[in-house]
Amino acid sequence: MKHSILIFIVLYNLVSCDQYREFIKEIDYSKTVTKDFKYDLLNPNKKYFMGYSLEEISGLSYMRNDVLACIQDESGKLYVYDTKKKTVIRRIKFHKGGDYEGVEVVGQKAYVMKSNGNLFEFPLDQGDKVDAKKIKTSFDTENDVEGLGYNPKTDRFIIACKNEGGIDEKKVKGKAVYSFDINGKGNKHKLLFNITKEDIRNFLKKMNRFEENISFQPSAIALHPIENRYYILSSSGKALLVMSDNFKIEEYIKLKPAILHQPEGICFSPRGTMYISSEGDGQDGFILKYKYNK
Repeated sequence: MKHSILIFIVLYNLVSCDQYREFIKEIDYSKTVTKDFKYDLLNPNKKYFMGYSLEEISGLSYMRNDVLACIQDESGKLYVYDTKKKTVIRRIKFHKGGDYEGVEVVGQKAYVMKSNGNLFEFPLDQGDKVDAKKIKTSFDTENDVEGLGYNPKTDRFIIACKNEGGIDEKKVKGKAVYSFDINGKGNKHKLLFNITKEDIRNFLKKMNRFEENISFQPSAIALHPIENRYYILSSSGKALLVMSDNFKIEEYIKLKPAILHQPEGICFSPRGTMYISSEGDGQDGFILKYKYNK
């Protein structure tokens, strides 16, 4: 009897996997975007393989002249990657190993977010081994912070929680995005918006689309320099969600797993070129480049 049950479970899982593969093949990804979306996610302009050291690449930030700052989620190192030379041109050791998820370069300083809510600040002009300053926030391991962005107009960081959205004993429904004032006094944290599965489902209904199982857990966030919209990646569920500057959902785009199987980082150049990083899943991590189609 036990063997029969085991055989049934194995066969069921095999059939389910086959059905999922067929389902993925049948999705018309081009129809999951609105006419206002300016990127062709099915056809990246370039793909950069990052090598073994960045197999688990997570956070991503645009520095200057097609040079990107990258981190991977187990090493306390910042990797500076030149997309023209297609190589890492610098490594900066800033802290011991840990679960690092987001990075932002602001001026001559880099900021790295750990999943437990600690924010690390260090200069970029003082050699390749530095002592980072640890900045305590109100986030903790329950929030599982993975998204770190920056708004130059407000001089505040944008922080997205993958799990629990509430902080300071205040509950928040769904997934939360905060702005954080690193230099402010008093309440440095401000809830910008929260996203629930029901919000996504209602948006899809308006678009005459249907998703039976919505899985949305922010893994990266960036503010678009031209559109002033919030781009939020979810590795879970393979999706990109775009919020307007007044916090309304304007896009919910399914990502093709064959192209981006574990998206973990996103950033933009000043001209709107979009870069998305993905873990390698046993192979080299990589970054995809998408041109902004005005």
